[in-house]
Amino acid sequence: MTAAQKKWVVERGELIKKTRERLGMTIVYLAKEVGCTRQTISRIENGESSDIHGRVAMGLSRVLDISLAALVLGINDETVDLLKAVRVFEAVNDLEFTPEQRVMLAQKINALCELQDAEVTQEIVNRLLPILV
Repeated sequence: MTAAQKKWVVERGELIKKTRERLGMTIVYLAKEVGCTRQTISRIENGESSDIHGRVAMGLSRVLDISLAALVLGINDETVDLLKAVRVFEAVNDLEFTPEQRVMLAQKINALCELQDAEVTQEIVNRLLPILV
């Protein structure tokens, strides 16, 4: 596992733990709701488990109201929303942006890219570049 991947696994664990605590849930309660063991939740929260399997990921997403993309891919909800919007823009070929809209969109993209890893940033750029040019 690379250093960037390890960092993401730790950050994901922290997100899950903070969300669980904010919702007033114990590890035991969360594990029961998700349908896994307390040890599984503990390993995930402590960054000791790099893979979250489908059933557990879906359960965590449902119980904690965290997107699957955030849990599995490390993409935050704002980026997911932006990528969805890009797909809509791609489908509308005759859409034209004003210069102000282009600047605002570019600023938003820059802010989101700073929060993502290189692969996610490249995906965002690849999708948005044809729209902004």
